Amino acid sequence: MLLSSDMLCIKENLYTEHDEFGGMETMKNGFRYFSDGKKQMLIVYNEESIYDIVDALEAMEVASPIIVYVFSPGNDAWNSEFESVSDKVRLTALPAAIYNAYKRVLPKPKTTLLNPEEAPKEEKKETENLFDFNEEGGEA
Repeated sequence: MLLSSDMLCIKENLYTEHDEFGGMETMKNGFRYFSDGKKQMLIVYNEESIYDIVDALEAMEVASPIIVYVFSPGNDAWNSEFESVSDKVRLTALPAAIYNAYKRVLPKPKTTLLNPEEAPKEEKKETENLFDFNEEGGEA
């Protein structure tokens, strides 16, 4: 997950990490907080911390929406949990965001066989032998 977080920092151009957010210790509570004074980002690893983060956000004044990435098994960015602070956050579900970032950054994978001898044999089509005169009965 740390590499994923690094990629998000690069994507958002935000590298200054803080140990605390809204009076909570970040790593101890399953999230990371980055801020450069103008832009802010939360990366939430533990869904149990979402409710405490929302409570903290409700008590805060924010100048611009905080970018919030939430690790989720699907594309659920936990919109309903953040509904009361929807004007204070910009939500993105993970790993979908990381996967999309990797797709943009990394080259397209090439299909290669580790052992070409184990490749499935292609069946010859009947038309391939139509003009093969070296087979039995096919002399010209």
